[in-house]
Amino acid sequence: MTVRRAVCRLAIVTLAAATVAIPQVARANRCSSGTLSGGAHCGCPDPAELVARCNDVSEAGHPPGTWTAVVYDLDKTFPPDGTTSFVTVRAHPKSPCAAMGGGSGEKTVPITGGYVVGCWSEPDQNGCRTVHVLNDASMCLEIASTPFGPGCSTPECDAVETGQTAISNAGAADRFVCPPIDPATSCRSTRRQDEELFRLWVGGLCATNSCEAGQVGANTCTSHWGATQWGYNRGHSKDLGPGWYDWQSGAFKIGYVGRRNSCGTFADCLGKDRWDQVLVGTPAAGYSPPCLGNESGVCDAAGCVP
Repeated sequence: MTVRRAVCRLAIVTLAAATVAIPQVARANRCSSGTLSGGAHCGCPDPAELVARCNDVSEAGHPPGTWTAVVYDLDKTFPPDGTTSFVTVRAHPKSPCAAMGGGSGEKTVPITGGYVVGCWSEPDQNGCRTVHVLNDASMCLEIASTPFGPGCSTPECDAVETGQTAISNAGAADRFVCPPIDPATSCRSTRRQDEELFRLWVGGLCATNSCEAGQVGANTCTSHWGATQWGYNRGHSKDLGPGWYDWQSGAFKIGYVGRRNSCGTFADCLGKDRWDQVLVGTPAAGYSPPCLGNESGVCDAAGCVP
Protein backbone atom coordinates (compact mmCIF):
# COMPACT_ATOMS: atom_id res chain seq x y z
CA MET A 1 0.00 0.00 0.00
CA THR A 2 1.52 3.27 -1.01
CA VAL A 3 1.18 6.46 0.96
CA ARG A 4 0.04 9.56 -0.87
CA ARG A 5 2.24 12.54 -0.26
CA ALA A 6 1.31 16.15 -0.73
CA VAL A 7 4.31 18.35 -1.50
CA CYS A 8 4.08 21.53 0.49
CA ARG A 9 6.18 24.52 -0.45
CA LEU A 10 7.01 26.40 2.70
CA ALA A 11 7.82 30.08 2.83
CA ILE A 12 10.76 31.15 4.97
CA VAL A 13 9.77 33.27 7.90
CA THR A 14 12.16 35.86 9.26
CA LEU A 15 11.24 37.31 12.63
CA ALA A 16 13.09 39.75 14.83
CA ALA A 17 12.90 38.83 18.49
CA ALA A 18 12.39 42.22 20.10
CA THR A 19 10.87 43.51 23.28
CA VAL A 20 9.40 46.68 21.81
CA ALA A 21 5.68 47.00 22.40
CA ILE A 22 4.70 46.78 18.72
CA PRO A 23 2.77 43.81 17.27
CA GLN A 24 5.01 41.86 14.91
CA VAL A 25 3.52 39.89 12.03
CA ALA A 26 5.51 37.58 9.79
CA ARG A 27 6.45 39.05 6.42
CA ALA A 28 4.72 38.01 3.18
CA ASN A 29 4.13 34.29 3.65
CA ARG A 30 1.43 31.93 4.82
CA CYS A 31 1.28 33.65 8.20
CA SER A 32 0.40 37.01 6.66
CA SER A 33 -3.13 38.37 6.96
CA GLY A 34 -5.71 37.46 4.35
CA THR A 35 -6.26 33.79 5.19
CA LEU A 36 -7.98 31.96 8.03
CA SER A 37 -4.59 31.15 9.53
CA GLY A 38 -2.88 34.46 8.79
CA GLY A 39 -2.46 37.40 11.14
CA ALA A 40 -2.80 37.35 14.92
CA HIS A 41 -5.43 35.04 16.45
CA CYS A 42 -6.22 34.79 20.14
CA GLY A 43 -8.56 31.85 19.63
CA CYS A 44 -9.52 29.40 16.92
CA PRO A 45 -11.63 30.31 13.89
CA ASP A 46 -14.95 28.58 13.16
CA PRO A 47 -14.21 25.31 11.29
CA ALA A 48 -17.59 25.36 9.49
CA GLU A 49 -16.01 26.57 6.24
CA LEU A 50 -13.62 23.63 6.25
CA VAL A 51 -16.42 21.13 6.80
CA ALA A 52 -18.16 22.43 3.68
CA ARG A 53 -14.91 22.24 1.71
CA CYS A 54 -14.59 18.50 2.39
CA ASN A 55 -17.29 17.96 -0.23
CA ASP A 56 -15.07 19.58 -2.86
CA VAL A 57 -12.16 17.15 -2.46
CA SER A 58 -11.40 15.26 -5.66
CA GLU A 59 -9.02 12.33 -5.95
CA ALA A 60 -8.81 9.29 -8.16
CA GLY A 61 -11.45 6.86 -6.96
CA HIS A 62 -12.92 9.38 -4.49
CA PRO A 63 -14.97 12.02 -6.34
CA PRO A 64 -16.44 15.19 -4.77
CA GLY A 65 -19.45 14.65 -2.55
CA THR A 66 -18.32 11.22 -1.33
CA TRP A 67 -16.23 12.45 1.60
CA THR A 68 -17.21 12.47 5.28
CA ALA A 69 -16.15 15.50 7.33
CA VAL A 70 -15.26 14.94 10.98
CA VAL A 71 -14.39 17.75 13.39
CA TYR A 72 -12.21 16.55 16.25
CA ASP A 73 -12.11 18.31 19.63
CA LEU A 74 -8.66 18.59 21.20
CA ASP A 75 -9.72 19.09 24.82
CA LYS A 76 -11.08 15.61 25.55
CA THR A 77 -9.58 12.32 26.79
CA PHE A 78 -8.30 9.58 24.51
CA PRO A 79 -10.59 6.63 25.33
CA PRO A 80 -8.07 3.76 25.06
CA ASP A 81 -5.52 5.11 27.57
CA GLY A 82 -6.77 8.36 29.18
CA THR A 83 -4.21 10.68 27.53
CA THR A 84 -5.15 14.35 27.08
CA SER A 85 -3.62 16.94 24.74
CA PHE A 86 -0.62 18.82 26.13
CA VAL A 87 2.47 20.83 25.28
CA THR A 88 5.77 20.74 27.15
CA VAL A 89 7.45 24.11 26.60
CA ARG A 90 11.24 24.08 27.04
CA ALA A 91 13.54 27.04 27.55
CA HIS A 92 16.93 27.18 25.89
CA PRO A 93 19.72 26.47 28.43
CA LYS A 94 21.17 29.97 27.87
CA SER A 95 17.84 31.81 27.98
CA PRO A 96 16.59 33.95 30.91
CA CYS A 97 14.08 31.20 31.79
CA ALA A 98 16.50 28.28 31.76
CA ALA A 99 15.66 27.60 35.44
CA MET A 100 11.88 27.88 35.20
CA GLY A 101 9.75 24.94 36.29
CA GLY A 102 11.69 24.39 39.49
CA GLY A 103 15.00 24.33 37.67
CA SER A 104 14.01 21.92 34.90
CA GLY A 105 13.65 24.65 32.31
CA GLU A 106 10.32 23.29 31.15
CA LYS A 107 6.59 23.64 31.73
CA THR A 108 3.88 21.20 30.70
CA VAL A 109 0.52 22.83 30.01
CA PRO A 110 -2.73 21.46 28.56
CA ILE A 111 -4.20 22.22 25.19
CA THR A 112 -7.54 23.54 26.38
CA GLY A 113 -9.29 24.05 23.05
CA GLY A 114 -9.03 23.74 19.32
CA TYR A 115 -9.87 21.26 16.61
CA VAL A 116 -8.70 19.19 13.66
CA VAL A 117 -10.92 18.75 10.60
CA GLY A 118 -10.45 15.49 8.70
CA CYS A 119 -12.08 14.60 5.37
CA TRP A 120 -12.54 10.83 5.13
CA SER A 121 -12.92 8.93 1.86
CA GLU A 122 -15.04 5.87 1.31
CA PRO A 123 -13.23 2.57 1.97
CA ASP A 124 -11.22 0.96 -0.81
CA GLN A 125 -11.12 -2.73 -1.68
CA ASN A 126 -8.85 -3.39 1.29
CA GLY A 127 -11.03 -1.55 3.81
CA CYS A 128 -8.58 1.37 3.98
CA ARG A 129 -9.74 4.99 3.94
CA THR A 130 -7.87 8.15 3.05
CA VAL A 131 -7.92 10.98 5.58
CA HIS A 132 -7.44 14.33 3.84
CA VAL A 133 -6.48 17.50 5.74
CA LEU A 134 -7.30 20.73 3.91
CA ASN A 135 -5.12 23.79 3.42
CA ASP A 136 -5.53 26.77 5.76
CA ALA A 137 -6.84 26.29 9.31
CA SER A 138 -7.65 22.57 9.23
CA MET A 139 -5.84 22.35 12.60
CA CYS A 140 -5.98 24.84 15.47
CA LEU A 141 -4.43 24.50 18.93
CA GLU A 142 -5.28 26.64 21.95
CA ILE A 143 -2.42 26.23 24.43
CA ALA A 144 -3.19 27.07 28.06
CA SER A 145 -1.63 30.14 29.60
CA THR A 146 0.48 30.05 32.74
CA PRO A 147 3.47 32.26 33.71
CA PHE A 148 6.96 31.11 32.79
CA GLY A 149 8.17 31.92 36.31
CA PRO A 150 9.13 31.75 39.02
CA GLY A 151 12.61 30.73 38.01
CA CYS A 152 13.38 33.19 35.22
CA SER A 153 16.21 35.65 35.77
CA THR A 154 14.03 38.77 35.50
CA PRO A 155 10.56 39.69 36.83
CA GLU A 156 9.53 40.59 33.28
CA CYS A 157 10.25 37.05 32.06
CA ASP A 158 8.62 35.49 35.11
CA ALA A 159 5.40 37.20 34.03
CA VAL A 160 5.42 36.09 30.37
CA GLU A 161 2.86 33.33 29.79
CA THR A 162 2.85 30.10 27.79
CA GLY A 163 -0.50 30.74 26.08
CA GLN A 164 -0.56 30.55 22.27
CA THR A 165 -2.95 29.87 19.42
CA ALA A 166 -1.41 27.86 16.57
CA ILE A 167 -3.29 27.45 13.28
CA SER A 168 -2.20 25.30 10.35
CA ASN A 169 -1.44 27.27 7.21
CA ALA A 170 -0.93 24.39 4.79
CA GLY A 171 -2.47 20.99 4.26
CA ALA A 172 -1.15 17.57 5.16
CA ALA A 173 0.03 14.61 3.19
CA ASP A 174 -3.00 12.35 2.77
CA ARG A 175 -2.77 9.14 4.75
CA PHE A 176 -4.24 5.70 4.37
CA VAL A 177 -5.91 4.47 7.53
CA CYS A 178 -6.27 0.72 7.32
CA PRO A 179 -7.97 -2.01 9.37
CA PRO A 180 -6.41 -3.48 12.53
CA ILE A 181 -4.10 -6.45 12.33
CA ASP A 182 -6.50 -8.45 14.51
CA PRO A 183 -9.72 -6.74 15.73
CA ALA A 184 -10.04 -9.35 18.45
CA THR A 185 -6.92 -8.02 20.17
CA SER A 186 -6.57 -4.38 19.08
CA CYS A 187 -8.64 -1.71 17.31
CA ARG A 188 -5.60 0.36 16.35
CA SER A 189 -5.42 1.33 12.69
CA THR A 190 -2.53 0.14 10.58
CA ARG A 191 -0.35 1.41 7.78
CA ARG A 192 0.26 -1.12 5.01
CA GLN A 193 -1.88 -3.45 7.15
CA ASP A 194 1.13 -4.66 9.12
CA GLU A 195 2.16 -1.67 11.27
CA GLU A 196 0.04 -0.01 13.96
CA LEU A 197 0.44 3.63 13.07
CA PHE A 198 -1.47 6.86 12.38
CA ARG A 199 0.28 10.04 11.29
CA LEU A 200 -0.23 13.44 9.67
CA TRP A 201 2.38 15.61 8.00
CA VAL A 202 1.09 19.18 8.31
CA GLY A 203 2.71 21.78 6.05
CA GLY A 204 3.08 24.43 8.75
CA LEU A 205 1.37 26.39 11.53
CA CYS A 206 1.16 30.06 12.45
CA ALA A 207 1.49 30.64 16.21
CA THR A 208 0.21 33.79 17.90
CA ASN A 209 2.27 34.57 21.01
CA SER A 210 1.42 36.73 24.03
CA CYS A 211 -2.29 37.43 23.77
CA GLU A 212 -3.58 39.50 26.68
CA ALA A 213 -6.79 38.28 28.35
CA GLY A 214 -7.71 36.51 25.13
CA GLN A 215 -7.17 39.61 22.99
CA VAL A 216 -4.39 41.00 20.78
CA GLY A 217 -2.17 43.18 22.96
CA ALA A 218 0.89 45.41 22.67
CA ASN A 219 3.33 42.47 22.76
CA THR A 220 1.29 40.06 20.61
CA CYS A 221 3.17 38.71 17.57
CA THR A 222 3.15 35.75 15.21
CA SER A 223 5.74 33.10 14.38
CA HIS A 224 5.90 30.26 11.87
CA TRP A 225 6.39 26.71 13.13
CA GLY A 226 7.12 25.04 9.81
CA ALA A 227 6.24 21.51 8.69
CA THR A 228 5.28 19.19 11.52
CA GLN A 229 5.30 15.40 11.34
CA TRP A 230 2.66 14.31 13.85
CA GLY A 231 2.82 10.67 14.96
CA TYR A 232 5.84 9.74 12.85
CA ASN A 233 7.79 8.13 15.71
CA ARG A 234 11.14 9.42 14.43
CA GLY A 235 14.08 11.10 16.16
CA HIS A 236 13.13 12.70 19.47
CA SER A 237 9.46 12.01 18.72
CA LYS A 238 10.10 8.34 19.51
CA ASP A 239 9.73 9.31 23.17
CA LEU A 240 6.03 9.89 22.48
CA GLY A 241 5.48 6.69 20.50
CA PRO A 242 3.75 6.19 17.13
CA GLY A 243 0.46 7.84 16.27
CA TRP A 244 -2.66 5.90 17.21
CA TYR A 245 -6.07 5.91 15.52
CA ASP A 246 -8.68 3.89 17.42
CA TRP A 247 -11.43 2.55 15.15
CA GLN A 248 -13.66 1.70 18.10
CA SER A 249 -13.96 5.27 19.38
CA GLY A 250 -13.03 7.20 16.23
CA ALA A 251 -10.39 9.09 18.25
CA PHE A 252 -6.69 9.60 17.55
CA LYS A 253 -3.49 10.46 19.42
CA ILE A 254 -0.46 11.94 17.64
CA GLY A 255 2.74 13.48 18.98
CA TYR A 256 5.69 15.55 17.82
CA VAL A 257 8.95 16.68 19.40
CA GLY A 258 10.84 19.51 17.75
CA ARG A 259 11.98 23.11 17.92
CA ARG A 260 9.25 25.74 17.83
CA ASN A 261 9.75 29.34 16.73
CA SER A 262 8.42 32.15 18.89
CA CYS A 263 8.67 35.94 18.79
CA GLY A 264 8.71 39.15 20.83
CA THR A 265 9.23 39.02 24.60
CA PHE A 266 8.13 35.37 24.51
CA ALA A 267 11.18 34.51 22.39
CA ASP A 268 13.54 36.79 24.33
CA CYS A 269 12.71 35.05 27.61
CA LEU A 270 12.39 31.47 26.39
CA GLY A 271 14.82 31.15 23.50
CA LYS A 272 14.36 28.24 21.11
CA ASP A 273 14.42 24.61 22.14
CA ARG A 274 12.51 21.39 21.56
CA TRP A 275 8.90 21.16 22.69
CA ASP A 276 6.80 18.04 23.21
CA GLN A 277 3.33 18.27 21.68
CA VAL A 278 0.61 15.62 21.92
CA LEU A 279 -2.78 16.01 20.27
CA VAL A 280 -5.76 13.91 21.26
CA GLY A 281 -8.65 14.30 18.84
CA THR A 282 -12.12 12.97 19.63
CA PRO A 283 -15.13 13.37 17.30
CA ALA A 284 -17.04 16.53 18.21
CA ALA A 285 -20.75 16.43 18.98
CA GLY A 286 -22.75 15.98 15.79
CA TYR A 287 -19.94 14.31 13.84
CA SER A 288 -19.81 10.55 13.24
CA PRO A 289 -16.49 8.81 12.59
CA PRO A 290 -16.11 6.38 9.70
CA CYS A 291 -16.93 2.71 10.25
CA LEU A 292 -14.21 0.12 10.06
CA GLY A 293 -16.50 -2.11 8.00
CA ASN A 294 -15.14 -5.33 9.43
CA GLU A 295 -17.70 -8.10 9.23
CA SER A 296 -17.43 -8.84 12.95
CA GLY A 297 -18.25 -5.24 13.86
CA VAL A 298 -15.92 -5.58 16.85
CA CYS A 299 -14.07 -2.30 16.22
CA ASP A 300 -16.87 -0.21 14.70
CA ALA A 301 -17.58 3.01 16.57
CA ALA A 302 -21.15 3.64 17.75
CA GLY A 303 -23.18 5.43 15.08
CA CYS A 304 -20.30 5.40 12.59
CA VAL A 305 -20.68 6.22 8.90
CA PRO A 306 -20.48 3.26 6.47
